Amino acid sequence: MMTPLCGRTYQLFLAAAVAALMAGAIASHARPKEMRSARIDAPTGPMEGLEENGTLQFRGIPYAKPPVGDLRWRPPVAEPRWSAVRDATKFGPQCAQINTLATFAGPPNNNEDCLYLNVVTSDTAAASARLPVIVWFHGGGNFTGAADAYDPRSLVNGGGVVVVTLNYRLGVLGWLAHPDLDAEGHPFANYGLLDQQMALAWVQKNISAFGGDPGNVTIAGQSAGSFDVQAHMTSPLAKGLFHKAIMESGVEEATPLKEAEALGLRFSEEAGCGNEPQSVACLRRLPVERLMAVQGTAGKYPANDGVVADGTVVPAEGLSAVFEEGKFSHVPVLSSTMRDEWNFLTGVQQFISGRKTPLTADDYEMFVAARAGGIQSVEESIRKHYPLSHYRTPQLAIAAIGTQGGPWFQCATRDRLNSLSKVSPVYAYQFNDRTAPSNLPVMEGFEPLADHTADIQYLFRGFRGGPSGISHPLNAKQTRLSNTLIAAWTNFARTGSPNGQDDNAWPKYNRTAQPAVVIADLQGMTTVSDDRFAADNQCEFWESIKHLR
Repeated sequence: MMTPLCGRTYQLFLAAAVAALMAGAIASHARPKEMRSARIDAPTGPMEGLEENGTLQFRGIPYAKPPVGDLRWRPPVAEPRWSAVRDATKFGPQCAQINTLATFAGPPNNNEDCLYLNVVTSDTAAASARLPVIVWFHGGGNFTGAADAYDPRSLVNGGGVVVVTLNYRLGVLGWLAHPDLDAEGHPFANYGLLDQQMALAWVQKNISAFGGDPGNVTIAGQSAGSFDVQAHMTSPLAKGLFHKAIMESGVEEATPLKEAEALGLRFSEEAGCGNEPQSVACLRRLPVERLMAVQGTAGKYPANDGVVADGTVVPAEGLSAVFEEGKFSHVPVLSSTMRDEWNFLTGVQQFISGRKTPLTADDYEMFVAARAGGIQSVEESIRKHYPLSHYRTPQLAIAAIGTQGGPWFQCATRDRLNSLSKVSPVYAYQFNDRTAPSNLPVMEGFEPLADHTADIQYLFRGFRGGPSGISHPLNAKQTRLSNTLIAAWTNFARTGSPNGQDDNAWPKYNRTAQPAVVIADLQGMTTVSDDRFAADNQCEFWESIKHLR
C-alpha cells in the first residue's frame, strides 16, 4: 500500500520507537558529511536511500529479475515485491561491457545482473505533489555506458522534477537477433528496449511514492539514448508509458531484421556455437566473458547501435518510414544537436588508436572516400563543396562533413523533425558553446569544440564523463547557459513546451516557421529559420547528392 510522504518533514530517527511510528513514510537521520538516510515505502517494497543537498536519492532499485541463465535473451521479468527494507544507498552494477568508448565507457565488466534504476526527487515535495518525471536513457552506442555517471540533482533542484536513470542490457546481450532465438515465441532482438520499457512500467506503478506523476513522464536520451527514445515513439509496446520525448544529439535507422539475423548467425559461428537450432542453447551456456570477447571492443556486434526492425518491438518498416507515415506516438518533442558533433568521433578514434599526431590531409581524403561510399562522382562533389583549404585543420573539415552530412546529425535530424512536426509539437535547438569543457583527454592537435557529449554536463552537472570518470566545473557564463537549458528541459517536462509561463523564446519547429530553431551559446539564445539552419549545415547539398549513391 502506498503511503504519503508526510510533507517531507523527515523526522529524525532518535529511537526505534520513532522509526516504527514513521513506518511507511520517508524519514531521515543524521549521517556523516551532512548526508541522511531516507525511507520510503513504494508498491515495489520499502527502501532506504540518501538525503543530500536538497534531494532524496534511491539507488540500485531492481526493476527486473537478473537476465541470466535461461532468462538470457528473453524479455525482462518484473522483480517481485520485497517486504524487508532494501538498502538503496548504492548504485547497482553496470551492465556488461568491455570497450573504451571514451565519454560513455564504464570500467570493463561482465555483469549480467544489472537491471537496476535510480530515482532522485526533491526533499520538499509531498507524495501528492505529482511532479513531472524524466526517465533518462544513457548514451554509448547501446554497447557501453551506465546510469551512475549521470548526476540529475541540477535538474531536480533547478526544475522541480523527478529523474529516473537506469541500466539496460548492452551489446550482444541487449540487441542480438538470431533466427532460432527469434523463433522462441517471445519479443526478441531489442532486449535493451524491452528493459527500458519494463523500467517505464515500473515508473507507472511506483513513481507516485516518490512524488512523481505517472501521467506526466518524459523519456529522454542522448546519442544512442536518443535513438532509443525514437524507437519507443514507434513501438506499439510503449504506448501509454510516456507522454513527452527529448532526443539529444542524434537520429538513426533500425537495422532490417534479415540483416540483423545474418549478423547474429555470424556471431554464433564466431562464438563457436554454429548456426544450427541447438546453437541457441549453446549461446546461453557460454560464459559471458566469451560473449563479450566475440562482441569486440568497438561494438563489432550488433549493428546500427542495436535497434532492430523486428516487427513487434519496433515496426518492420523501420523508423524513418513510420515517422514519415505519422504512425507513431504523437507526443511533444524537444530535439537538440551540437554544432561540432563529429569531433567527438574523431577524438575517440584518436584516443583508442593511441595516435600521437593530428589528423592529416590523407585522413581527410580517406574520410571523403568513405563518406562517398567509394563512388568517384560523390567524392568529387564532397571535395569540391568542402575544400580542405577552407578549414584551419583537416580535423575541422572532417568534422563539418560528418556533422552536417553524416547519417546521425544535423541534416538527418532536420529530416526527422520535419516528419515529426507534421503531427506533433516539436522544439529544436543547436548547442554552440565551443568553449565547453571536453570529456575527452587532451590530445595533440585535437580541438573538441561543441562536440557530441559536450552538453551533457550542462544538464547533468557533475556528469562523470571521459576515460578518467571525472566531472568538469562550468564557469559563470557556462553556468548561465546551463541554467537556461535546465529550465527549458524541465519546463518541457512539465508542460510540453520549453517556454516558461511568460516566455516565448522557444518557437515551434516547422519547415516554414520564422523562426524555427534556437541557437544556444554563451551570448544567450538567438533564433533562426529552418532555411537558415539548412544553409548553415549545407543540407541542400547533401540532399542533391543522394541520387548519386
